[in-house]
Amino acid sequence: MAKIEYMALVEKEVKWVKICIPISDETKEKLHKAHGKEYEQQICFFVDVDTGKIRNYPENCEFNLFEKVVDRGCYWLLDDKFQVILSIENDYVPNRLIPGSYGNYVNLHIDNAGIIINWPRKADFNDFIPEEDRNY
Repeated sequence: MAKIEYMALVEKEVKWVKICIPISDETKEKLHKAHGKEYEQQICFFVDVDTGKIRNYPENCEFNLFEKVVDRGCYWLLDDKFQVILSIENDYVPNRLIPGSYGNYVNLHIDNAGIIINWPRKADFNDFIPEEDRNY
């Protein structure tokens, strides 16, 4: 029996982005002071892509997270059931979605309600799609 391989256009609703990035000792100390808990060499959290709100963020804890990540971060686009749609693992920061610069930095301004106030108004997922497959 002969087989055929083809690309099919798939449309999915993205609800969350999971962000896991390495953090410096200095950032660990700042987070410990702000949140009152210990952190490992990495921080992971879920962000609602429409609102920029971090899931289960501690109340009344304004924080600016500025970290040089370069190609050591992992990022997953998830649906409302937390199922993976697309991912970028151990690669540069997808700055079209995640605030920062040059694909090297994450720069999040988090308010007391856990909302990233510099989150983009409209989500752009193009960094998660191979360039040849992008539909601009």
